[in-house]
Amino acid sequence: GGPTTGAPSHFAAGGQTVEHVPLDRIIGPTLVIDVEAAARANRDYLIGPADFARWEQVHGRIPERAIILLRT
Repeated sequence: GGPTTGAPSHFAAGGQTVEHVPLDRIIGPTLVIDVEAAARANRDYLIGPADFARWEQVHGRIPERAIILLRT
């Protein structure tokens, strides 16, 4: 096998594989944006800026460098 793969190498040519991502980039405040109901109602649902805005209306501004999990 080759090196371990993972984000951000999946999203950017020449991006780091998971074993090269510094720990300070993967530790931080974490939040969940839940779009499960919308995804169940529409199998082609696309998460967009409105989902983030709705989260912020309820919980406040998303912290800088937050780790955002998307529940579909």
